[in-house]
Amino acid sequence: MKKKFLQAAIVAVLAGAVTMPVSAVGVGGWLGYNFGTGVDLTACEALKGTTGECSKGGFALGGDVWLFGIPAVPIKFGMGAAYIPVTYQKYVQTVGTGSGANSTYTTEIKTSYIPVYAEVRADLMGFFGGVTLGYGISSSTASTTTTASSVNVSAASGAFTVGGFVGYGIGLGPVSIEAGARLFFISDASNITPFVGAKFEL
Repeated sequence: MKKKFLQAAIVAVLAGAVTMPVSAVGVGGWLGYNFGTGVDLTACEALKGTTGECSKGGFALGGDVWLFGIPAVPIKFGMGAAYIPVTYQKYVQTVGTGSGANSTYTTEIKTSYIPVYAEVRADLMGFFGGVTLGYGISSSTASTTTTASSVNVSAASGAFTVGGFVGYGIGLGPVSIEAGARLFFISDASNITPFVGAKFEL
């Protein structure tokens, strides 16, 4: 009798989970600044010379689509994409001597990624946090310019990315104004990005 009762209880719980309402939960967007904390520019600083430049990070932005959630649990599942600038490097070299014989070579390298990822988010009393997993599509470019010509190259490779985010939101009806920080690990470098954004509940 106990075995039959236990089986009936398990079936009832599974049936309830299957029939529990699932709904679309919303969309959002954010804007922030990537500090590129895990980026090492030591080699760039050694080679840039007096007229070159080495910098990391920059303004980043992204968007999220929260595809579904279970109302009984404060967890949402969705997908997102972002634009993350990582580094800017510029090298300038002058070759040759004498009047009119000098040639200046300028090389610029911009490293940036477009992470596309699946994500899970939990909300509790205004606070939220989550994790992301996906692939960072490279949107990096390199160009070499001389006094006579120029060459531009776009990088097509990318890298897997994992990360997370935490923050706090203030609800204004179906809209929440949010602030927090996001972390993207891309190509062995950590990118911490404080952000502000908004989320619209459908």
